[in-house]
Amino acid sequence: AFIDPRAFRIVVANPGTYLAPTRQADFPFGFGGLPDELGSEPALRAYLAQPLTLYLGQEDTIQDQHFEKAPAAMEQGASRIERGRRTFALARQLAAERGWPFHWKLVEVPGVGHDHEQMLNHDKFAEALFGDNFIERFGKPFEGAGGVVVSAGLEGVLALEFEQRANLGEHGGNLFF
Repeated sequence: AFIDPRAFRIVVANPGTYLAPTRQADFPFGFGGLPDELGSEPALRAYLAQPLTLYLGQEDTIQDQHFEKAPAAMEQGASRIERGRRTFALARQLAAERGWPFHWKLVEVPGVGHDHEQMLNHDKFAEALFGDNFIERFGKPFEGAGGVVVSAGLEGVLALEFEQRANLGEHGGNLFF
């Protein structure tokens, strides 16, 4: 949120909480309490201009042992899908009210809860990574690639590695987000 990553797309999948685009909630749940250079109007504007995709399972409604239940987190919603939808709506509304650029996308996966394998193996994953109609234009990106290897090294860092023979054309190689 605080730097220009020069990324083509940033994808967050089923996060537990959000950095909401508001100064009414304190950090890490919002921009409140941050120094001016991080919590100002220009910082909020830059955040909403990021190419951020919220990739959410529509059935991610269970409050499991990893679900954040702090009062500030619960104000964002009672489930991960609710929190994602609310944050997206808040961001879209703020950008519209202020006339700011808004480059966020919301991609929902029907029938999937908090399950990384189902999320990563769903056709909607290509849409989240590469944009609308990718499969119609280029085919399924991971078909024939010998599978997708998912590895998590650092918390919150996901690396997808797939073979160059995947039907990705110029998108072959490694994806890090």
